[in-house]
Amino acid sequence: MRKGEKGSLVAYANEIVRTDTDDTGADVEIKIPFMKGYTVFNAEQIDGLPGHFYATVPTLTNEIERLDAVEAFFANTKITIQQGGNRAFYSVDRDTVQMPEFRSFRDGESYYATLGHECCHNAVARIMPHGRCRRRNR
Repeated sequence: MRKGEKGSLVAYANEIVRTDTDDTGADVEIKIPFMKGYTVFNAEQIDGLPGHFYATVPTLTNEIERLDAVEAFFANTKITIQQGGNRAFYSVDRDTVQMPEFRSFRDGESYYATLGHECCHNAVARIMPHGRCRRRNR
Protein backbone atom coordinates (compact mmCIF):
# COMPACT_ATOMS: atom_id res chain seq x y z
CA MET A 1 0.00 0.00 0.00
CA ARG A 2 1.41 3.37 -0.94
CA LYS A 3 1.73 5.79 1.92
CA GLY A 4 -1.17 8.24 2.04
CA GLU A 5 -3.58 6.16 -0.02
CA LYS A 6 -7.17 6.15 1.17
CA GLY A 7 -9.52 3.19 0.91
CA SER A 8 -13.22 3.09 0.22
CA LEU A 9 -15.83 1.69 2.57
CA VAL A 10 -17.89 -1.19 1.26
CA ALA A 11 -20.69 -2.81 3.20
CA TYR A 12 -21.66 -6.47 3.12
CA ALA A 13 -25.21 -7.20 4.25
CA ASN A 14 -26.70 -10.66 4.67
CA GLU A 15 -28.53 -12.76 7.19
CA ILE A 16 -27.81 -15.93 9.08
CA VAL A 17 -30.49 -18.47 9.83
CA ARG A 18 -30.63 -20.16 13.23
CA THR A 19 -33.00 -22.88 14.32
CA ASP A 20 -34.71 -22.47 17.66
CA THR A 21 -37.78 -23.85 19.37
CA ASP A 22 -40.88 -21.82 20.01
CA ASP A 23 -43.15 -21.99 23.09
CA THR A 24 -44.88 -25.10 21.74
CA GLY A 25 -41.59 -26.95 21.17
CA ALA A 26 -41.72 -26.70 17.39
CA ASP A 27 -38.57 -25.88 15.45
CA VAL A 28 -38.60 -22.41 13.95
CA GLU A 29 -36.07 -20.63 11.80
CA ILE A 30 -34.91 -17.23 13.03
CA LYS A 31 -33.32 -14.91 10.48
CA ILE A 32 -30.72 -12.61 11.98
CA PRO A 33 -29.65 -9.77 9.66
CA PHE A 34 -26.10 -8.46 9.87
CA MET A 35 -23.88 -5.95 8.16
CA LYS A 36 -20.09 -5.76 8.02
CA GLY A 37 -17.98 -2.91 6.76
CA TYR A 38 -14.64 -3.30 5.01
CA THR A 39 -12.09 -0.82 3.76
CA VAL A 40 -10.95 -1.75 0.25
CA PHE A 41 -8.23 -0.42 -2.02
CA ASN A 42 -7.81 -0.45 -5.77
CA ALA A 43 -4.94 -2.65 -6.95
CA GLU A 44 -3.39 0.44 -8.54
CA GLN A 45 -2.94 1.93 -5.03
CA ILE A 46 -0.69 -0.96 -4.00
CA ASP A 47 2.88 -1.51 -5.14
CA GLY A 48 4.37 -4.94 -5.69
CA LEU A 49 1.26 -7.03 -6.39
CA PRO A 50 1.54 -9.91 -8.87
CA GLY A 51 0.60 -8.95 -12.43
CA HIS A 52 -2.75 -10.76 -12.46
CA PHE A 53 -4.15 -8.10 -10.08
CA TYR A 54 -3.78 -5.39 -12.71
CA ALA A 55 -5.99 -4.89 -15.73
CA THR A 56 -4.27 -5.57 -19.00
CA VAL A 57 -4.86 -3.66 -22.18
CA PRO A 58 -5.66 -5.88 -25.14
CA THR A 59 -3.54 -5.13 -28.17
CA LEU A 60 -5.66 -3.64 -30.92
CA THR A 61 -5.00 -4.72 -34.46
CA ASN A 62 -5.46 -1.27 -35.95
CA GLU A 63 -2.68 1.25 -35.71
CA ILE A 64 -3.67 4.55 -34.13
CA GLU A 65 -1.73 7.51 -35.37
CA ARG A 66 -0.47 10.08 -32.92
CA LEU A 67 -0.92 13.70 -33.95
CA ASP A 68 2.29 15.71 -33.58
CA ALA A 69 0.54 19.09 -33.19
CA VAL A 70 -1.75 17.75 -30.46
CA GLU A 71 1.15 16.01 -28.69
CA ALA A 72 3.07 19.32 -28.74
CA PHE A 73 0.06 21.18 -27.32
CA PHE A 74 -0.23 18.86 -24.31
CA ALA A 75 3.55 18.88 -23.79
CA ASN A 76 3.44 22.69 -23.63
CA THR A 77 0.86 22.60 -20.83
CA LYS A 78 3.62 21.30 -18.51
CA ILE A 79 1.06 18.98 -16.90
CA THR A 80 2.55 15.73 -15.64
CA ILE A 81 0.89 12.97 -17.67
CA GLN A 82 1.47 9.37 -16.66
CA GLN A 83 0.63 6.41 -18.89
CA GLY A 84 -0.73 3.07 -17.67
CA GLY A 85 -3.60 1.54 -15.81
CA ASN A 86 -7.14 1.07 -17.01
CA ARG A 87 -8.77 4.42 -16.31
CA ALA A 88 -8.20 8.10 -16.91
CA PHE A 89 -8.27 10.56 -14.02
CA TYR A 90 -6.72 13.69 -12.57
CA SER A 91 -5.14 13.22 -9.15
CA VAL A 92 -5.40 16.41 -7.11
CA ASP A 93 -3.03 15.07 -4.45
CA ARG A 94 -0.30 14.17 -6.95
CA ASP A 95 -1.17 16.93 -9.44
CA THR A 96 -0.92 14.45 -12.30
CA VAL A 97 -3.12 13.22 -15.11
CA GLN A 98 -3.23 9.42 -15.36
CA MET A 99 -4.06 8.01 -18.80
CA PRO A 100 -4.42 4.43 -20.06
CA GLU A 101 -2.00 3.47 -22.82
CA PHE A 102 -2.63 5.21 -26.14
CA ARG A 103 -3.22 1.89 -27.90
CA SER A 104 -6.12 1.02 -25.56
CA PHE A 105 -8.34 3.68 -27.18
CA ARG A 106 -10.38 2.92 -30.30
CA ASP A 107 -8.87 5.94 -32.08
CA GLY A 108 -6.61 8.93 -31.51
CA GLU A 109 -9.53 11.33 -31.21
CA SER A 110 -10.91 9.39 -28.24
CA TYR A 111 -7.52 9.44 -26.52
CA TYR A 112 -6.99 13.17 -27.05
CA ALA A 113 -10.56 14.03 -26.02
CA THR A 114 -10.10 12.08 -22.78
CA LEU A 115 -6.69 13.64 -22.16
CA GLY A 116 -8.12 17.12 -22.76
CA HIS A 117 -10.96 16.43 -20.33
CA GLU A 118 -8.55 15.32 -17.59
CA CYS A 119 -6.29 18.31 -18.22
CA CYS A 120 -9.30 20.58 -17.63
CA HIS A 121 -9.46 19.17 -14.08
CA ASN A 122 -5.84 20.22 -13.66
CA ALA A 123 -6.70 23.72 -14.88
CA VAL A 124 -9.61 24.02 -12.44
CA ALA A 125 -7.34 22.99 -9.56
CA ARG A 126 -4.82 25.66 -10.58
CA ILE A 127 -7.41 28.39 -11.12
CA MET A 128 -9.42 27.57 -7.98
CA PRO A 129 -6.86 25.96 -5.64
CA HIS A 130 -9.01 26.54 -2.56
CA GLY A 131 -12.37 26.30 -4.22
CA ARG A 132 -15.02 23.69 -4.81
CA CYS A 133 -12.80 21.28 -6.78
CA ARG A 134 -10.27 20.68 -4.01
CA ARG A 135 -12.83 20.31 -1.23
CA ARG A 136 -14.86 17.79 -3.18
CA ASN A 137 -11.85 15.52 -3.77
CA ARG A 138 -10.65 15.39 -0.18
